[in-house]
Amino acid sequence: MVLAEASAYSDSYHCDAIAAADSIVQTLPKSVFLSALAADSDLAATWAATLARGVQAARFRSEIRSLPKVADRLDAWLGAGNHLPPKGRWQDVAHELSVTREALYRELARRRKGAKE
Repeated sequence: MVLAEASAYSDSYHCDAIAAADSIVQTLPKSVFLSALAADSDLAATWAATLARGVQAARFRSEIRSLPKVADRLDAWLGAGNHLPPKGRWQDVAHELSVTREALYRELARRRKGAKE
């Protein structure tokens, strides 16, 4: 995974990150990275594809967040192949859907109740 992609094209760029699991992070000087892109067309194409997938993911998140109902947002998110994490991480899904934890919990409870009937 690449972090702070936009920093490659900016004189200064602020980016924060929180690792959700144990992680190994490496840095690469901007000049080395840009030189490698200029020298290797396959690397440049791979980098362009990575950036394009990032734009596609951002658009998808935006589309989901524009849906009016929590149920619709959750359906779209699950329909994209996502799965609910363990119960202690549901707030991450709420954040992804741009809804309150409580709204997501109510929707999940409604679905559990409907599945039992």
